[in-house]
Amino acid sequence: MNTMTLLLRKLGALDGTQIVRLSDASGVPYNTILNIRNGVTANPRIGTVDALLAGLKKVRPPREHRISD
Repeated sequence: MNTMTLLLRKLGALDGTQIVRLSDASGVPYNTILNIRNGVTANPRIGTVDALLAGLKKVRPPREHRISD
């Protein structure tokens, strides 16, 4: 599975509150996260992807919704 596919799957498992927390943890604006999640931004910058992946380690979905790394 490539990095972008993994990121999209993880973003899809988050609820609104978790996206707010991810925005705070990663420094990526909330609307940017939504645009990536919803496919509006299909090719985000590598720095954005790296920041989101690092932020996701701090903001984990509930155990039953986790997608393995």
